[in-house]
Amino acid sequence: MVQHRLSLDGLTDMVEELLGNGFRRALVAAHDDDDSFRVVYLFLAAGLIAVSNSNALFSKDDPMVPSLAYLSFSASRFEREMADLYGIRPVGHPKVRRLVRHAHWPEEWYPMRSNASPAPEFEDSGHFPFVTG
Repeated sequence: MVQHRLSLDGLTDMVEELLGNGFRRALVAAHDDDDSFRVVYLFLAAGLIAVSNSNALFSKDDPMVPSLAYLSFSASRFEREMADLYGIRPVGHPKVRRLVRHAHWPEEWYPMRSNASPAPEFEDSGHFPFVTG
């Protein structure tokens, strides 16, 4: 396994290079390391012969990552999930709408953050805006 520690500036270049070399994105996941957020990007090559694990660390002050949605539809889903659960904004994402956060969740409550309060009282704020068709 090849492991990379990336800056946010080098992220898209590394992903483009991996995809260009036959790797496929297998996972994008966030983690709260108390003092910073870490996003893990896992890429696999054909036949599971090669694995590339890339980590990007960034501050909690303004949590955002460059979106990879233009490179991978499935990466766009992982990014939407990170936005819902951690409040990490995927900058440049073409359609950031809720994926797992229902409409009754409080706007600034991110349950996967290490400092998240217990689940607040949910309000009945109407229906979830499901996409139809």
